[in-house]
Amino acid sequence: MVWADGAKYEGSWDYGMAQGEGAFYHIGGDVYQGQWYANRTNGKGLYKNHKGAVYEGQFKDDQQHGFGNETWQEGAKY
Repeated sequence: MVWADGAKYEGSWDYGMAQGEGAFYHIGGDVYQGQWYANRTNGKGLYKNHKGAVYEGQFKDDQQHGFGNETWQEGAKY
């Protein structure tokens, strides 16, 4: 699905909602690839922002939640 502003979702759907595995490409360059439930990031995923930071780990209701690793473009890690 592609929105009028250029944002795009590629992946599984269930009853008109993102569900299962998929990727969302934000218009600013950020990308989320991973698991979805009821149109929200839920489960394991990878989020890359347009500045180079990367978070790989758990998500719940569109938020980082649980275990994960984050690396910033200058090399710092958490």
